Amino acid sequence: RVNQFIDAPYNYRLRFPSQESDRLPDAILVADERISAEAAAEGVPKQLLAPLGHPAWESAKPMPAAPSKSVLFIGSPIATHYGRRLGYDEWDAWNAVRDAAILRRDLLEVLMYAPHPFQQEISEQTIEPAHLITNSAEGIARAGTVLGMFAMPMFDAFFAQRRVISIQPAAIGPDLCALSRWGHISRIDSATELIAALESSYKPSNGLT
Repeated sequence: RVNQFIDAPYNYRLRFPSQESDRLPDAILVADERISAEAAAEGVPKQLLAPLGHPAWESAKPMPAAPSKSVLFIGSPIATHYGRRLGYDEWDAWNAVRDAAILRRDLLEVLMYAPHPFQQEISEQTIEPAHLITNSAEGIARAGTVLGMFAMPMFDAFFAQRRVISIQPAAIGPDLCALSRWGHISRIDSATELIAALESSYKPSNGLT
């Protein structure tokens, strides 16, 4: 018997390029009913979907508070995987953060960049004025605010009760960030909107309910 677990709540149908029964798993495990409904709507066979929970999400606990002006950007290889199909790539998102830092350094006093393992081109020189860190978990522990596009460490930050913001400049098509798609975090598309989000009050969420 073969079970497959969908751990990232987006692009469900693309994970199953063939619809032939002998090429599909016996069961497709997902975290909850909401993800099951989204996957079925994309064309994943409904009869195979089994909401089973997500141990990492269920065991996650808030981290000790960190300064809100200590900000972590989580990188993703958008250009490599999507080209311009989303309307933006990682550099568009990063440029919005960098421009906000230039305009309002008081809101982003400490700026860190945690690259995805596939982002080999990232260096201290390419991400000024940010500091490069190699461990997103370390960055989440140090940052009160976490920015990204739709990387899964954003869930870790959300459950750690950080302020999490999705940055998707000029996005087209569906929102691939489940946290913003489900209304749990803000989604912005420019430095101006990021500044406004950072200036606003923030109350930590109690979870995905």
